[in-house]
Parts: sequence; structure tokens; C-alpha cells
Amino acid sequence: MEARPDSVRTLLLRLQSKIEDANRADRMKYILLSTEADDKCFVNHPSDSAMLEAAAYYDHNGTSLQRMKSYYLLGRIYSDMQFTGEALNSFRKALEIECKDDTATYTVRARASNHIGHTYMYQGLYSDALPYFYKSYYFAKLAKNKSIVVFALRDIGRSLYTQGQTRKGLTYYEYAASVARKTGQNALYKMVMGEASNYYQKNREYRQAKRALIVGNGLSDAGNLYPHYVSWGNYYREINKMDSAIVFYNKSLESKNPYVLRDATLSLAQIYADKRNYKQAFSFLERQTSIADTLTRKESINNENLIKVLNNKLQVEEENRLLKEKTSTLRLIGAVVAAAFIIIILLVFHYLRNKKLQYLNQEERLKRVMSVMEQNSRQKLQENNEKIKMLRDQLSSSQVQNDNLHKRFIQLEKESLQGENRRIEAEHERQTILQQRLSSSDLYLKFYQMAKSHQKASNDDFRQLAELIDEVYDNFTHRLIELYPFINEKEMRICLLIKIGLAPTQISDIVCSSNSGISMIRQRLYMKIFQLKGKPDEFDKKIMDL
Repeated sequence: MEARPDSVRTLLLRLQSKIEDANRADRMKYILLSTEADDKCFVNHPSDSAMLEAAAYYDHNGTSLQRMKSYYLLGRIYSDMQFTGEALNSFRKALEIECKDDTATYTVRARASNHIGHTYMYQGLYSDALPYFYKSYYFAKLAKNKSIVVFALRDIGRSLYTQGQTRKGLTYYEYAASVARKTGQNALYKMVMGEASNYYQKNREYRQAKRALIVGNGLSDAGNLYPHYVSWGNYYREINKMDSAIVFYNKSLESKNPYVLRDATLSLAQIYADKRNYKQAFSFLERQTSIADTLTRKESINNENLIKVLNNKLQVEEENRLLKEKTSTLRLIGAVVAAAFIIIILLVFHYLRNKKLQYLNQEERLKRVMSVMEQNSRQKLQENNEKIKMLRDQLSSSQVQNDNLHKRFIQLEKESLQGENRRIEAEHERQTILQQRLSSSDLYLKFYQMAKSHQKASNDDFRQLAELIDEVYDNFTHRLIELYPFINEKEMRICLLIKIGLAPTQISDIVCSSNSGISMIRQRLYMKIFQLKGKPDEFDKKIMDL
């Protein structure tokens, strides 16, 4: 299904006439599979009747995965039908199903979380959407689904940027692009970079915007191609090359996406108005107004359904309140006390479970990062040398001398360890050279000069420093984000300055903070990243070793 949904859908359509005579279990399985195939092939879902029957069946039959998928697909159907409130309820039900999770259930949880985030995002509720994008990233990592990981990182970046965290948002876009490129997902890499170009433009980072747009060239599917044309148009408009902007905006008018058409027609109307070609400007403005009205009606339908669902909930709550008023005062007090006690227990349990889960997740991230570092450590080199010495002693023993096969095996093991040592020594030599280049670079000296003269560094200075440190220390910022996804822009900058050896007093001047403030941040990060309590100096040592 994941690899060839179109082939599965064709096969299921051939079986459609035969499934009517099958037993109920097979018919429900057919509904689930055919709806899933339609969804993966981007076929619009016109009705919820069949899937409602399947969801009711799997509430009491089948596996947890089938129950989870039935509610997830019901949410996808309601999204197509523009029933926003019903879609949110269905996606939440899919997330709430408890079972022993595996790759398949983690994948459904990742997708359900992503769609909840998108539903909130399209309503403009970016702060509500963000936690669900983090959940989607978390579940996608557990499922080892690289494409959902890329989408989740992209969506986190989009939400953060829209809420004003511009640098952190762009960092997540860059991380998403890096993951897509490293995992061979070329189309996703182009899509992420093409979208990131818009945010580089808003940030007036035109060189990065053009580089991202060039990477995004070659997109073939209409869903990404026409928005990419709009991005090129926006870029040329920003740098005042209006004729080129008009060309790309006109290309995007072939799109069937109303949001693309709205943006392109409005931009063309504004350009022609600036050129005093009011006839053309009015023509595009009329078209833009018509498209905007259509989108407003569509959003109104979504909002009406969301309001309807909320009203239904309020009506149920009101009926419950009236029923409670009919009971005696003592029973009411007893119910309230019992409910409060249960809620407190549930909240405490939920809090402790979340804390334990966060601790285990952080511990797993630390093990993963530290494992990679240990492969190139001096300690590993020493351990290998001790093993080589032991193998040499074995080779010289009389017992091994008479066993050629055992002797050859030991010889190969020794050569393997020697090869690994040569690789570790070469990596250390390479690291030494890169560190020497770093310490002699103009940017490194610039930061030390700023510290000496008590100057504040600019956003561009920090962006260049992050790129330089990532080059020298093997994607240092990405590894730091992997260890602590919630790290903010100021915390990241402090870590970068620690990495180049600046003292806390020097750091406080560059980031405009007090010495005590810098110490508190370092202590807090020590616990959040490394799960350890200690002094700020101990945190600095960990960062230097990372």
C-alpha cells in the first residue's frame, strides 16, 4: 500500500462487484483498504457513510491498528467534506486509541497529529498547531518514516516563523531540507527549499532565497510547481525586476489551486497598478476578488461546522448541568469531590507518565549522539590498541600457531582494528586542521573583537557562525536540535559562543544579557539536554566535547 497505492486501488476496484456477497468482516476490511488507497491516491472522499459503518464495526472487532485507521480515514473524509470540527474529533479519536505501538501505529499517529496541526494552521491558530507538529515529528521518528519527518520539521519551521521566531523557524526548514537530501528524497528536498525561499525573502536574505529557489527548480507535480512559480515572482518583485516577476506570476495562473491564483492575481494587479496600466490592473483585481470570495465561502463552511461541533458539546454540557441540579446537595457534593479526586489522580498520572516518557526519549537521543561520538574518541583508540596487543599475544601462542584457520581469523580481526584506528587518527587530524582554520578565520576573530569591545552581534553574524561551526564540527547545530528540539534562538547562540571558547562575561556582552542570566541558562540547558544537575562550567565542557 505504501509503495504502490495506485496498483492496490486498481485491484480493489476490480473486486468491488464481488465483495457485496462477502461476510461482514471482509466487507469492512474492503471499505478500510479502498478508502486508504483513495486517500493515498489523492481521490476526493464524497461521503462518510461507508467509513462510519466500518468505524462502528472496528470499535468492537478487529485489531487496534484497524480501529485507529478507521478513525484516521474518517478524519480525512471529513477534511475533504470541509467538516472541520468532525475531522478534528476523528483525528483525536485515532490518537487516543491505546495499544502496543509498532511502526504501523506510530505512522498513523504521526499522520493524524500532522493533520490536526494543519487543521489548526489553516484556521490561523499556529500556537495550537505547533504541539501537534512536534508530536508528528516524534511519532515519525519512532516509525522511522523519513518523509513524515521532513514534513513535520517543515511544518514546525512554518509555525515558528509565523509566530515571530524567524531564525528558529528557518533553522527547522534547513534541518528538514538536510534530512530530505541525506535520505535521498529529492522531490521533498526541492519542495522544502522552494518554500523556505519565501521566508528568506521576508527576512531580506535574498542570496539565500535565490539559492533555495534554484534548488527548488525541477518540481514536476502541480501541487508544488505553481507555488514555486509564485515564489520566483515574489523574489523578482522584491529585487525590483518586475518583467521577470510578471512572467512567473502568469505561469502560476495555470494552477487550479485557489490560494495560488489569489496570490498571483493580486500581485499582478499591484504591479500593473504601479505601472499605471489600470485596465490590466482592474482585470486581475476583479479575478482576485472572485477567487477571494470563493475561498471565504469555503472557510465559512469550515468555520460553521467547527462552531456546530462546539455548540453540540456546549448543549451536552448544559443538559448535564440541568440533570445535576435535580439531584440532592449531598450527592452533588459527593460527585464533585469524587470527580475532582479522579481528575487529580489522572493529571498526576499523566504528568508522571509524560515526565518519564520525556526522560526516556532524551536518554535515547543522548545515547544515539554519544554513540556516534564514541566511535571517534581517544578512548576508543586506546581500547582498540589494547585489543590489538591481546590479539598479538594470541598469535604468538603455540596453540594458535598450529591452527591456521584460527590464526587467520585473529589476523583479520587485528587488521580490522588497525584499520579503524587509522580512520580515527585521520578523523582527529582532519578535526585539528578544521579547528585551526576556524580559529584563524575572519569571523572567529570578529567575534573575539566584538567581545573585547563589548559589541552586540547581528543576526547575520550568528547565521554565518552557525554555518562555520556546522562545517567544522559535523552539523553541531543539527545534533543539538536533535538532542533538544525545543531549544530557542538565544540558547542556541550561547552554545555557539561556548563552542568557540568565549568566556561567560564575553558572551553576556554579545547577546546583551547579564552574567547571572547566562549562568542560569547554562544550568537549565545542562538538565534539559544532558539530564544532569551541575555547574555551568560542566555544561560548557559537555558542549565543547559535542
